[in-house]
Amino acid sequence: MGKAQKKYDPLEKLVFYLGLLTIAALIGYLAFQWAANEQTRPRLLVDCEFQPNAVGQVYRVEVENTGDITAENIKIQLGLFHRGKVMERIDLDIQYVPAGSRETGWITLGGERRPSDSLGVISILFLEP
Repeated sequence: MGKAQKKYDPLEKLVFYLGLLTIAALIGYLAFQWAANEQTRPRLLVDCEFQPNAVGQVYRVEVENTGDITAENIKIQLGLFHRGKVMERIDLDIQYVPAGSRETGWITLGGERRPSDSLGVISILFLEP
């Protein structure tokens, strides 16, 4: 009592093998992308600019993330320098800077204008998600 084998017509075979080839190609492509994709850690660039038209001593601080991963809980310590010495330390906290974007913060130093020749970055701390 043998079982009769079903005969497939050429169109059914063609569709089956094309589907199988498509699935194999997609799995291969995804495996290649997974193996070749090396994301770089966050790379934060900080730009400080004095705002001469503002009242008081005001600085615009722009933080740009040129890496591939979002940086979270960023703590930037800036120093107000005068003749190479730190006259005052300023902390700037930013919640997050997504990959490929920039955030802007403002620093206003109240009171009497302090003698200074530059505002520079002392340290940058951040977390990776």
